[in-house]
Amino acid sequence: MPPDQGEDNQGATALLVLGMHRSGTSSVTGTLNQLGVRLGQGLLPPMPDNPKGFFEQKPVVDLHDEILKALGTSWDDPRGLPEGWEDAPALGPYLEKLRQLIAQDFSGVKLWAAKDPRLCRLLPLWLRILGTLNITPKIILVVRNPEEVIHSLGERNETAAEQAAMLWLSYTLTAEHNSRPLPRSVVLYEDWLRDWRNETRRLNADLALNLPEPSAERASEIDSFIDTTLRHHQNPDKTTLVAPQNAWIPRVHNAILLWRKTGSLTTGICDDATQALADAQNAALPITRYLTTTAQHDKNTALIALREHYEATLTTTEKLLAERLTLINILQTSTSWRITRPLRWLMGGGADRK
Repeated sequence: MPPDQGEDNQGATALLVLGMHRSGTSSVTGTLNQLGVRLGQGLLPPMPDNPKGFFEQKPVVDLHDEILKALGTSWDDPRGLPEGWEDAPALGPYLEKLRQLIAQDFSGVKLWAAKDPRLCRLLPLWLRILGTLNITPKIILVVRNPEEVIHSLGERNETAAEQAAMLWLSYTLTAEHNSRPLPRSVVLYEDWLRDWRNETRRLNADLALNLPEPSAERASEIDSFIDTTLRHHQNPDKTTLVAPQNAWIPRVHNAILLWRKTGSLTTGICDDATQALADAQNAALPITRYLTTTAQHDKNTALIALREHYEATLTTTEKLLAERLTLINILQTSTSWRITRPLRWLMGGGADRK
């Protein structure tokens, strides 16, 4: 790090927007951006499932996926990361790349935001880097009704309800645990859609921010941006789940609702839920390993069969082509071909043909 980079960031604040996929983090981050909070370069383009935009930096999302892959997991794997993962030597190059991305986009910027649901899991890496850059992190934890998230993931990604439920628990619990030492505020998605103005003022109070009161014109633009018609899966049918999701999802969600109401979170509920998930994961480890190994074997077998098919097809094609060239050569050297040359010459308008 250049010696003056920390001085450039003196008094700088990074708003890290955490939340499970399909939970409204895009709506919150997009609004913050319209209120003057700086976002990085290379934002992901809007998509049909998120027409207002993701407000995530593609280089950051790609880097996060690389880190998760290096750790043997992915965004849609609900299992916890291995113990001590953040100190793995293999992560060194990724940490440096992350530091470069942050320094490149935000050096000297006093208030900026970053958003990617994977941040819930990878927050410890960000905190380490921000510390070296002299940037103060503050957390906005966005939470949506888990039933809505489960149905939304099922529609967008064809994710099974049980997996989506485990993902909601994993992301939410990990984000809550990783952010405990930090200034933070919880935002309920439905509250944000109902009254983003009040929620913005509350963020100012909770996080000691100075987000401006928008002009009438800007407020109207934000009203148009926060399109409540895009909130699908409201009041969905209750999903039938098995243990431990069926017991812990309502308890964790209710604890967060109470946190939003009273300003105090009963962290013991979250800790107990985290332990229950870990116990379930450990109990299922043998079958999980077996299924993973079997799936990889089936995948490898299918790839080998596909390669052999294309190799056989290529061989057959090359053989047919060689036979065709041989027949053409035989025809062009035949007596009949030589005898009919004048006729072909006349039919071709005098062109010189063999």
